[in-house]
Amino acid sequence: MLALICGFRLFAIPLAVFFLAVQTASADTATQFTLADAKAYAIGHNNSVKAARYGVDQARAHAGKATATFFPKIGVAGGANMLTASGSNEVAPVGYVYGSYNLFNGFQDTYKKNILYLEVEKAEVELRQQELLAGLEVEKYFHDFLYSKASIGLKNKDIEINSS
Repeated sequence: MLALICGFRLFAIPLAVFFLAVQTASADTATQFTLADAKAYAIGHNNSVKAARYGVDQARAHAGKATATFFPKIGVAGGANMLTASGSNEVAPVGYVYGSYNLFNGFQDTYKKNILYLEVEKAEVELRQQELLAGLEVEKYFHDFLYSKASIGLKNKDIEINSS
């Protein structure tokens, strides 16, 4: 939980600077960002989301490795053998081709493959959760920014009314 809070703090500070920069930029050069743009930017650049994406890739690679046991394996080997039984020093080439196919290796390979595909699904769910958390954090700071902007505007109006 502490790592999650620290991650949000590391994410929130640049986001607050981003909104401050957008607010203080001149009207001519200001780029307008919608909430959806800000969420997409945050999800694309959040380290937790990136780590979750790499976790999904890693889980898929492990599942693919487990699936590879069901494919046929073909190989070629070769070498040379010195004929020592005869009086000549001739070399006899030796070579062979081999192949194997895992028709049925018990339930172990199938069980392992199924478990690893469940790990892929789990990693994908964790990725969606990280994206949701990043989006919710952006929404929170976005609405806090709008609230503070509105409250500053109300305070300025009260000051103008009181000063007149």
